[in-house]
Amino acid sequence: MKIHIKRFFDKAADCYDSSADIQKIAAARLCSLIEADAPHTAVEIGTGSGIFTGMFISRCRPQRFIGLDIAYSMAKASSSFPGLFIQADGERLPLKNGCADILVSSSVLQWFQRPEISIPAALDTLRTGGRFCFSVFCDGTFAEMAVLNRITGFGSVYPLKTAAFYDSLLSEIPGISHQLEIHDYVLKFPDVKEFLKKQKATGARFTGRTTAAGKDSYRRFCELYQSFFGDGETIPVTYRIAYITGKRAHA
Repeated sequence: MKIHIKRFFDKAADCYDSSADIQKIAAARLCSLIEADAPHTAVEIGTGSGIFTGMFISRCRPQRFIGLDIAYSMAKASSSFPGLFIQADGERLPLKNGCADILVSSSVLQWFQRPEISIPAALDTLRTGGRFCFSVFCDGTFAEMAVLNRITGFGSVYPLKTAAFYDSLLSEIPGISHQLEIHDYVLKFPDVKEFLKKQKATGARFTGRTTAAGKDSYRRFCELYQSFFGDGETIPVTYRIAYITGKRAHA
């Protein structure tokens, strides 16, 4: 499963920025929640092409920045910013506990396969008093597609965790305090084809489904999407994002 995610994002490195509309919105919102206090050491999980990275470095100006991404092409693309960039799996951080003053990640944690293990482990990289700021896509994203997939068999949706899952998980980690807010966004696209093209260009293509639906299913999916949700000129696509900020009070 992880190898497929890595492969899709590797392929998307050159076209990611031009299609990552919702990711840019999430990055800007997350960055606005971060106090600009020049931390000594900042760590970012999943730098991607550097959309959030550039915003964060410009706003917070950390003395030392460490960025990681599972896809080599993405890590390479974002390495134009000052800092150390490493190809690494965010669920297996190659970092010492207590090394970071702030841990950040935008639009990445939804890809974690075992978040109940890997998120607490990632938070162990924070020193006492260290902060964390995450944005993560949650269940409720692609709500329109989920409805039509059940009818047509096309448009399978990657199984996302609920915002309540992350809220509960963080509440159970000793020494961690956090706040979580949920934002729903609706972006408009000219048609289904244009939306799917942009989705593919961001690398966010893995759904866990091993078989592809046929042309008839795709045609019916497009027709029903416009019929059920469209306004005659555009179609809506819903995204649900949780913004999570917090602090490590003690190890």
